Amino acid sequence: MRLSRTIKSSVKGDFIYGNAGEEVKVIRDDGTVSIVENSTGFRYSVRSEFLTTDLIEVSPPEVVIEKPNIKPVPAKGKKIQPVPLNQQNLFK
Repeated sequence: MRLSRTIKSSVKGDFIYGNAGEEVKVIRDDGTVSIVENSTGFRYSVRSEFLTTDLIEVSPPEVVIEKPNIKPVPAKGKKIQPVPLNQQNLFK
């Protein structure tokens, strides 16, 4: 059997269980959900409608462009003023 679509984790969005067109072995089929094993021996559940015996034309993987991690620059000009002595006891 082959996967008809890419299977991603619902908890960890970036974790991919299997890619579309990948050959898998069905371990157990319960009608709507099947447990499959990939070529490395990793087992996971997949909906039975996402399994097929046909060959799948696989499109190239999506290219994810990560944004650079830029820290904001603090604003210049206004300095933090110390609390006046007569107001220090108001909030204690």
